[in-house]
Amino acid sequence: MFELKYKITDADFKAVNKRIFLQYFIPYVIVALMGIGAGITAIALRPKTELFALGIILIVLAGILLACAVFMAIAPKNFVVSALNTDDNIERTLEIGESAVTIKTPDKSDITVRYSEILRIKIKKDYALLYVDKGSAVLVKDAIVSGGSFTELCELLKSKTVNAPVEAAPVETTPTAEEGKPEATTEPEQNEEAGEAEETSAE
Repeated sequence: MFELKYKITDADFKAVNKRIFLQYFIPYVIVALMGIGAGITAIALRPKTELFALGIILIVLAGILLACAVFMAIAPKNFVVSALNTDDNIERTLEIGESAVTIKTPDKSDITVRYSEILRIKIKKDYALLYVDKGSAVLVKDAIVSGGSFTELCELLKSKTVNAPVEAAPVETTPTAEEGKPEATTEPEQNEEAGEAEETSAE
């Protein structure tokens, strides 16, 4: 079992969101600039009418992509939020075991997150994100007190998340229509046979 102690602050998630933002922003800008350059080159050379039209289309599409990147920089969005309340003063203890992650907070009840409840995991060099919802995650920092290295911890999380058992709901058995019917007795058949015997003897 791994034990970690650290604080989850607003600054932590600002840094996480900034890193995610750069993963989108930089490729957008590079592709947009390459598209604009290729479009200008096609228009300037004008080897064929088709390439001239293609150059204009490239410039328009690259301009739209560049505008999207600029808007992302002006009004950045939160790509992920903390599943736990952020606080600069509260130090939490995370115990990562074989079946679940237990989060302990002073003066509060423990929170247990089973591996089957984790939707996906994102591992970086110095932290990991355990997504318990589409846009919220538990931040796991490289602040191990005992249990091993952060690399070993990440390997355990990956293996447990991939192989997380699915808890099947208990199946309730309900009696079928045939099971609900009372068992048929043979008394009517016996009575009919007795009646036939009496008629035979009378004859």
